[in-house]
Amino acid sequence: MRVNFHVCLNCSRRIENLFRTIATPRIVELVCFIILISLPRNALGQWSTSVVAESALYVCPGFYPGIASFTDGSSIVLGALQGYIYAQKLDSFGYRQWGSPVLVHRNDSSLVGVEAGPPYYSWGGWTSDGDGGLILYWYDYRGAYNDGIDYRSDAVYAQRVDKHGTVLWAPGGVKVEGPETGKKSAAMTSDGQGGCVISWASQGFNYPGAPNMGWVKAARYAPSGQMLWEAVFDSSTAQDSIGLSDLNRSGDFLYANVRHHGLEATLIFSVRGLVDSISYWQGFSADISWKDSVLYREATDGGIHVLKIGANKDTAWNTFLNLPSGCVGASLIRTKILVSSEDGGLYYLYICGDTLYKFNLTGGYGRLKFPGIDTLGRWIFADGTGGLLTSTDDLEVQRYSSAGAPLWRAAFKIIQNAPNTYFRQYASDLHGGLITAFWETQGGIYAQHSGRNGKVGVITGVGGEVSFSPTFELRQNYPNPFNPVTTITYSLSARGRVELTIYDLLGRKVQALLDADQEAGTHSVRADFLSYPSGVYFYQLRTRSGIKTKKLTLLK
Repeated sequence: MRVNFHVCLNCSRRIENLFRTIATPRIVELVCFIILISLPRNALGQWSTSVVAESALYVCPGFYPGIASFTDGSSIVLGALQGYIYAQKLDSFGYRQWGSPVLVHRNDSSLVGVEAGPPYYSWGGWTSDGDGGLILYWYDYRGAYNDGIDYRSDAVYAQRVDKHGTVLWAPGGVKVEGPETGKKSAAMTSDGQGGCVISWASQGFNYPGAPNMGWVKAARYAPSGQMLWEAVFDSSTAQDSIGLSDLNRSGDFLYANVRHHGLEATLIFSVRGLVDSISYWQGFSADISWKDSVLYREATDGGIHVLKIGANKDTAWNTFLNLPSGCVGASLIRTKILVSSEDGGLYYLYICGDTLYKFNLTGGYGRLKFPGIDTLGRWIFADGTGGLLTSTDDLEVQRYSSAGAPLWRAAFKIIQNAPNTYFRQYASDLHGGLITAFWETQGGIYAQHSGRNGKVGVITGVGGEVSFSPTFELRQNYPNPFNPVTTITYSLSARGRVELTIYDLLGRKVQALLDADQEAGTHSVRADFLSYPSGVYFYQLRTRSGIKTKKLTLLK
């Protein structure tokens, strides 16, 4: 996941200069401690129903926020400041789960060569560990070259914090790549098995001590932090010929957007690190982005290419999308995002005003109208129930059904004094609500929730909004079709015995995924069909609340 920060430039530069002038690790630690103890806050927290920014939920120390959400409605909010990284987990109602914020990484002077770098270099990105925790990476300055003005090289480090708030990997993080190869740009995705894959480009040119080389590399880490493999996928002595902009995974394959000897291309390789599985999709020269194994590219002839990669890295389909009359040019193509829909299709979001295109599994598409999305669609997310959540930069939010109907009476601002919030990050809670995390001018990282019924916040007191009550539900597996691994998500209305079973088309039992007692709430199970042939299968959920069955498609 790549992170782009929406900043107030003048404010951020003033504060950045201040920190770069006076901050040392000990001063930063003291400031964070004072922030923690001085502001009056509820010890447990809860999503605020106030639209005033300073009344939002305080989460943790920090200056630059991050946020990740999970299928049970919970989230982890991150805060970074001068090499210090904090984390706090919130449940679906906004209650803090870890007591005090967890210190994921500290700029400890006992670690030789640690320097307090500029705050805007703290973040890299993060991905889920598949069990309610996070794996994250950041740009580090241990051993980096500093010319007295700024750092001219950097390193990449990674760390894992589990759902209980335990920091699992080595103190100081696992070093992915040191500063000796120059300046870095990296991206991360889940490996689908609780670990992660990190890909990065190193540019050694003009960095003292680094070779005049450029590389694109990747490495896979197990849930324990052990490196499983590392590979060099490309290298060059020609300056500016190698680069990396994004990394995504679908099934066993990873898709990295790279600059390959002057051309934009997509590098496809196996999550198992198999070098002979590499191939390049050349000629995609501008604005490449991915969702799972679907590639989007803006064409030079006024259209859009949407290309689906098949299970064997062949082209499953390649659709050219003709833009509506008058809808040509980057300024009119408003948001370049693909959002998965519950029925296995894809939304292409969105082009020219209120237009949205939905693609089916064979590459066909239809045009939908979403009233008001032309003014509300700066940020767009799947809401977890088949619809969409949209937000403007000033935090005006609306929710839509998959057919384009507004689900709330009217769009509304979840924070009225948005100018007091900086570096905002957004995430769907995957249950119909939008979460935003931000730095607030009184100090620290705060978070706010849109509510799930068109009311600000989510509360559980008498007379309050109780918008997250689990129901008995079996969702469509994702991805679908798949090869060979997919995830099945379901919700339980009460604690009890749960059986999740796979059957073939003849009704024969193929695989027992689960037979155990579980608590009420939302759960996910990973299903591996590596040893099964392609075809249609059924998965059935049995509880005391009833029986539900859906079908899934394995394509090898």
